[in-house]
Amino acid sequence: MRNDRSIYPNVVMLAAGVLCACGGNTTSPLTGEPLPDVAIIVVDTLRADAVVRAETPGIDDIAQKGIRVPFAWSPSTWTAPSTLSLMTGTHVRDHGWDLPFPRFMAQAGLSYPSVDDRTTLAEVLTTHGYRTIGLFANPLLSRNLGWERGYGDWQQEHDSSMARTLRRSVRYMKQFDPNRPLMVYLHLLGPHQPIRPSRQAARRWGVRSETRHLSRKGIRIEHAVAGRRDNQDQYVRAYHAQVEDTDSKVGELVQVMKRRGRPLLVVLTSDHGELLGEHDSWGHETSVWNALTHVPLIVSGDGLIPIPEVMTTAAIPDYITKAVGIPHQWPVSIDDQPVLVSQRDGAVAVSGDGRYRGIWDTDGATLTGVYDIVMDPDEAMAIPDFAPRAVLQMHRSHWLAETPNNVRDALDEALDDETRSLLEELGYMGHTEADDATDPVEAVPE
Repeated sequence: MRNDRSIYPNVVMLAAGVLCACGGNTTSPLTGEPLPDVAIIVVDTLRADAVVRAETPGIDDIAQKGIRVPFAWSPSTWTAPSTLSLMTGTHVRDHGWDLPFPRFMAQAGLSYPSVDDRTTLAEVLTTHGYRTIGLFANPLLSRNLGWERGYGDWQQEHDSSMARTLRRSVRYMKQFDPNRPLMVYLHLLGPHQPIRPSRQAARRWGVRSETRHLSRKGIRIEHAVAGRRDNQDQYVRAYHAQVEDTDSKVGELVQVMKRRGRPLLVVLTSDHGELLGEHDSWGHETSVWNALTHVPLIVSGDGLIPIPEVMTTAAIPDYITKAVGIPHQWPVSIDDQPVLVSQRDGAVAVSGDGRYRGIWDTDGATLTGVYDIVMDPDEAMAIPDFAPRAVLQMHRSHWLAETPNNVRDALDEALDDETRSLLEELGYMGHTEADDATDPVEAVPE
């Protein structure tokens, strides 16, 4: 699978890859209507409440013309397992990719397996005539772990250049194959560390110049939140400033797709949230707290169908195929009994309504607490009420009975140097001395 940017010296090659296939249908086999374009936009590490706190006109515009799901959860709390769920329509328990965070894998001398035994959304849409493009800024997705299957092109792009690359490939496609439906998966790095908000956003959020330039690549959790409380406040401000910068990128991507002049279905979500001091924790290295599982989910555009108010992002493939009129049976469906589940290293959070959440420990059997996130959004204190506890036990039992339990073993080999380097770039391997070097860049005006 082509996933190395060096293979594409210019975007003409990308367009050529998109246009290489011939034939296929352009109408729905169920309705006979033209198949709409589909844009899946994933903003990495975006908490649901961040789009409320920050100014996000691009995301708000999508929501005003569509439907915002109030209780949406990611199936896991870091990129790899949750994105595999989103692309294959399966719970983590089903696809089995519930493996430790990279630095723990490196310490154990293990590496990650590929998921090649689950059908992907891109594969299904390709068989029904879609051209498929995947552009991603998170370098973890450059590893062939299974999510690239079904894409005519799967290419890493920075947030800043993603709209430009998409615009040029769309231009070539419109010239040579204007009637062919297009599905794009656009994965922005967003507020994932290391973060470096623009000067304008930093000023709006009160991020100081010295904070913005703590390291060459941006603000890292390890050195930005350690020690003084003021550092922690600065990181929270920088996170939301970066969300505002990313929002403008979202708006650009949507406009590029709209210029194709075809029916368009837009799905915007995140792969997971981020802890910003809750439970004295930062980032998303472990746990299944609400700040990590609750993500934005917005659908907008042509061909909208009713969407549940309580929904896992693992049901996105089912929603899309139903909305565009393509028959396919996914393991997780929007017609299932409403239940939210997020899994991490064996620990599981479960909710039936998005308000009451139960968390089971890594042994899979011990209920460690029940929380009411409407009254206590930070989950500071477990509630003793018997009724929510009993309902959550019922939801969990039903989910266990209905979901296959598959375990995917790690590979008994060390992470290769390239993968280790990519993971270090994301801050997944801990702090490195190279991150301490500062850039000779212009300071943010105070």
